[in-house]
Amino acid sequence: MIELKNTERKASPADLSKTEQVLGREFPWDYREFLQEFNGGVPESNIFNFAHHSQGFSVSRFFGIGLNSSNDLMTRQNVFKGRLPKDFLPIADASGGNLVCISLSNHKYGSIYFWNHELESENDLSSALTEIAQSFDAFLASLEVFDPKQIQLKPGQITKAWIRPRIPQKRKN
Repeated sequence: MIELKNTERKASPADLSKTEQVLGREFPWDYREFLQEFNGGVPESNIFNFAHHSQGFSVSRFFGIGLNSSNDLMTRQNVFKGRLPKDFLPIADASGGNLVCISLSNHKYGSIYFWNHELESENDLSSALTEIAQSFDAFLASLEVFDPKQIQLKPGQITKAWIRPRIPQKRKN
């Protein structure tokens, strides 16, 4: 398994029960165990791939429960309310401003999905979701350590690059 840093205090059974009660759904057992042991955290540099995407993505942070920060699972659930189908819970930040979500619906309960914000549609909330694993444990097992030093570019392989320009900020005097 990928190593996690900056993990939070372990989620207590009371924390888990309270969150499940608010959600009206129980967490899948493997995700529940993850919260009890780590309760979120920052994984080492990683990459995951899935069908129909030529580029890999990474997880930058797993959310936890009962936290006083933007990394709290319920805080993130509220931020994305109305942008995700109601039985999908954001569980991690993914590269590019995307999310990793877990399904709490009866159909595909416990499956893990990648939410691509660029495919988001007000008319079809599920259009931005792609199933990437059948369980949380399977998703964790799919995360691979990523070392950018291992990338070997051939001459002429990159023909174009875009660098985000610096956006001027107003200074307070």
